[in-house]
Amino acid sequence: LDSLIGDGDIDLADDRRDYERRLRQHQIRRKHRDNPPLGKPRIVRLNHTLTPVLGVCARPNYDSKERRGGADERHKELAKFHHDLSDRMTLEGPRSFDALELLIANFYDSCPGFRDLAMAIWASAAQALQDGAVWFSMQPFLVVSEPGTGKTHAARKLAELSGLPLVYIDGSSLSSSAELVSSDVVFQSARPSAIVEGLARHRVANLLVVIDEVDKLHDMAQGGFADLSEALIGLIDRTVARNHKDKYLQAEIDLSHVNFLLLANDLSRVARPVVDRCREIQMQRPTAYEIVAIAKKEIARRKLEPDLLTVLERAAHKGQIRSLRKLHKALDAASGSRTRRLLH
Repeated sequence: LDSLIGDGDIDLADDRRDYERRLRQHQIRRKHRDNPPLGKPRIVRLNHTLTPVLGVCARPNYDSKERRGGADERHKELAKFHHDLSDRMTLEGPRSFDALELLIANFYDSCPGFRDLAMAIWASAAQALQDGAVWFSMQPFLVVSEPGTGKTHAARKLAELSGLPLVYIDGSSLSSSAELVSSDVVFQSARPSAIVEGLARHRVANLLVVIDEVDKLHDMAQGGFADLSEALIGLIDRTVARNHKDKYLQAEIDLSHVNFLLLANDLSRVARPVVDRCREIQMQRPTAYEIVAIAKKEIARRKLEPDLLTVLERAAHKGQIRSLRKLHKALDAASGSRTRRLLH
């Protein structure tokens, strides 16, 4: 038998086994790239860049959707939304300690009054990197301060600098829990929550959700939450959020990678279980010197007249400008007067 098998035949057999092995590896990598395991991030190459991806929702069962009551168009809309949500999600943000430190430095430079928040975010995100996450991940934060200290601006700046999609929810304008936890699909007016909708739109699993005026949440719907802020418990607690049951899709969604930043003016009006699950940051009213420092940067950025700083500095020390909101109003007025066209 050995005399019938030449060396060339053995080489061809080895080549074929090597080809089959590499083909299986390629198929596994492609499966992880296109249909990554639920809740388990995998590193794949996307556009020549190593990127962490995962699935947050199982593929929909179209037959079960068709058996539900309602119009066909509604079925199609629901099935398409579910399909979009079950597609591959990426995990974004700084992937190294150097990139994280640059993010925090730029954030502090843009929002100097938020030093405590910047350092707390750095510590939380650095711990996540040390634990093996090559994406931006932070614990839920609850920032409490008087109105006009620039909380909303700081939250938007964090999303901008981190590269994470922003889902902004104004708690003062909510009248039901649907914006937070979706409404039940049995109702004709049912809709997904802003968070789930943001996941489907951006295809990023660790987007940043900012809930402003969380102390003003109220549920006017019949049978709703006595305290709407309690609806947040199942979202900010990552152990529970990993198997979040969405009412609109009637399916489980992994929300454990979503980053939450809650903003409030009155801590006493926030449900205690929510406070206990967040890192609380108490912000003080900015001093006159801090207001002047911010005004100096803004005047340079907006290319306004340098003499304006003297006027704003005098107003800040006299107590006429005591918040960042008033400062930005004054700067906006100055910018508007400079660009206003003269009438002849």
